[in-house]
Amino acid sequence: MTGMRAVLLALALSFLAGVPASAAEFDIPWFEANPSARAQWLRACRDDTRIARDARCGNAEIAENRVHARRLGAQSGVRSGQLPPAFETPMLLDAARAACAKPPAERGLLGRYCPRGS
Repeated sequence: MTGMRAVLLALALSFLAGVPASAAEFDIPWFEANPSARAQWLRACRDDTRIARDARCGNAEIAENRVHARRLGAQSGVRSGQLPPAFETPMLLDAARAACAKPPAERGLLGRYCPRGS
C-alpha cells in the first residue's frame, strides 16, 4: 500500500509542477504578448465547454479581440483609442474603417472617428 501512496504522491506533485503559480501569469497582456500560447488556449477553450468557463479563456478571447482591433485600426487609419472604449471591438473598428473609405458626405455616424484630412 505504501508503494501505491508514493506513486499517487509522485503523480500529484508532477501535476502541480505543471500548473502555473498564479492566474496572473495568464492575464490579458500576457496573452497579447504570446500569440502561439493564445492560439493554443483558444483552440482548447473552443473545443471544450468545461475549459471555456476558465478565466484564462476569457483573457485569451479579450487579448485576441484587442490584437485584431489593433491590426484593423492600423490598416484603416482608424486607430485604437479613437473610438469610445465601449466600441473598441473588431467589428466596430472594421465598420469605422469602411466608413472612412467613403467620401465624407457618405460616412454616416462613424465618419466622426476618421482621421483628419481623410
